[in-house]
Amino acid sequence: MAQQVKRALVFANGDFSIAHYHYLASQGNEYVDALVVCVDGGLKHCLDCQLKPSLLIGDMDSIASDHKHLTQYSDVEKIVHPPEKNQSDLHLSLQLLADRGVTDVVVFGHSGGRTDHMLFNWSLFGATQWPFKLRMIDATLDACVVCPELDFSSQLEPGTVFSVLPISGDATGVSVAGAKYPLTDVTLSAGDSLGLSNETSGGTLRISTETGLLLFMLVRTQ
Repeated sequence: MAQQVKRALVFANGDFSIAHYHYLASQGNEYVDALVVCVDGGLKHCLDCQLKPSLLIGDMDSIASDHKHLTQYSDVEKIVHPPEKNQSDLHLSLQLLADRGVTDVVVFGHSGGRTDHMLFNWSLFGATQWPFKLRMIDATLDACVVCPELDFSSQLEPGTVFSVLPISGDATGVSVAGAKYPLTDVTLSAGDSLGLSNETSGGTLRISTETGLLLFMLVRTQ
């Protein structure tokens, strides 16, 4: 029996524009009934999109004590963690979604702000092979994680710019087809710029890896 699709939208507390959500919504209505997870101050981004949160999680240090939204959504599930902890609020949120059997996750608000926070957020996506499809949308990128069990395949306009970056050590057996600069069974190592700024050649772009995790980053033009 096929696994039931359980989708979640995650709003972290980094840079965000309503246009990021509209970009996703313009591609279809798959996420209309998704679980809406607000990571601490990401609650504001959720409400700016006129969405009702399903879950509020974090230490709440980014929400002012007089924040009216907390009382307005008193019926929303809240998971409060202490400020002093070993994992970030976003990390705890992804772990929770993994435990609850979510199969498809889109993250907003993970970029911008303090550079160290942003780098940890992006590295978090490759910290483990998460048991769900993971996609991240910000002001310039539409990104997703490619792993041995989950290739990337999509019809894209010719000349679409993208990059491929290893995010969990070396990625071996990496292949990129349907690109101006195709790759066949290569190894991408940390710090290697071989996967930077490629372009689609038209038709179907296919990206796969035999070992390791890849971050596929599509440069957004809208």
